[in-house]
Amino acid sequence: MEQQLHSSDEISLQSFKDSVYRFLLLIVSFIKGCIEFIKKHLKTFLIYMIIFGTAGAGFSFLNKKTYKLRMTVVPTEFSRRIYSEQFVKLNKLIKTNSIQQLNKELKGSDGISRKLSAITCFDIYNEPLESDTSTKEREPFIIEVSVIDNSIADSLQIMLLNYINNNPYLSERKKVQYKIFEDKLHFVESEQRKLDSLKAEYNLFMNSSGNKAMFYNNAFNPSDLYAKSNEYQYQKDQINSWFGFEQKPLRIIDGFKPARKADSLSTTVIILLSLLSGAFIGFIVSGYKELDTAGKQTT
Repeated sequence: MEQQLHSSDEISLQSFKDSVYRFLLLIVSFIKGCIEFIKKHLKTFLIYMIIFGTAGAGFSFLNKKTYKLRMTVVPTEFSRRIYSEQFVKLNKLIKTNSIQQLNKELKGSDGISRKLSAITCFDIYNEPLESDTSTKEREPFIIEVSVIDNSIADSLQIMLLNYINNNPYLSERKKVQYKIFEDKLHFVESEQRKLDSLKAEYNLFMNSSGNKAMFYNNAFNPSDLYAKSNEYQYQKDQINSWFGFEQKPLRIIDGFKPARKADSLSTTVIILLSLLSGAFIGFIVSGYKELDTAGKQTT
C-alpha cells in the first residue's frame, strides 16, 4: 500500500512539472511568433503608428485645455431649480457659440465669452440640478464653469451673480420687499422710541414714589412695556438680517478659485494613445493579410 501511494505521488509531481514546462514552452513560442509577426509586418506597423501619432499630435495642439471653476451659492427665495434653469439657458448659448447673445446676457465682452466651455449646476451631493425636484427654498447649490483660461475667475464670478441678481422679475421683487422692510423698520423704530419714552417716565415715577407699594390694574402693566420692547427688538434684528443677507436673489458662499490643473488630457498621453491605436490598427491589417495569404495558399 505504501509503495502504491509513493508511486502515485511521483506520477502526480512529474505530471505537474510536465504541465508547467509545456505552459512555459507555449508562452515562449507565442512570444517568438509575435516577434516574427512584427518583424515581418514592421513597415505596416510603422505606417499606421506614424499616421495616428501625427493625428494625435495635431489634435493635442488644437485641443484647448479646460479648467473647472466651482462656486457655492444660496438663493434667498424660491427653489434652486428656478436659478438652475437660468444657467441652462446660458449653457445652451455657450454650446451653440452664440457669442453676441452671451455677451448681452452676461453684459461682458468677447474676451470672456469665448473662454467659456460649459456651465453646469449641482447640489451639494454633486447631483445635476436639471433633474432636481425639490421645492425647498434657500438650499445652497454649486455652479461649475469650464473655461480655457482660469484668469477670468473673478470677472466671471461678478458677471454670473449680476446675471441672476439683475433678472427683471427677481430684482423687481426684491425692490418691493426692500420697500416693505424699510417701512416696517421705520415703524418698529418709532414704536421703540415711544416705549423708551414710557419706560423713562415710569422709571422716573418709581424713583420719585420711593418704596411705596404699587397696585396695577389691567389698563397698565409695566412688565408689558419690556415684553413689547423685546418683541420690537427681535423684529428689528430680523429686518436688519434681511438687509444684510437677503437683499439679492442669489448670495455667494464660496467663490471661484483659479484651478491649478487642466482637466483635459496632456499632450504626451494623447500622442501615446494615438500610437497605441495605430499599432492596434496595424496589427489588424497585418493579421488580415496573413489570413488572406494563408487562404490563397490552401486553395
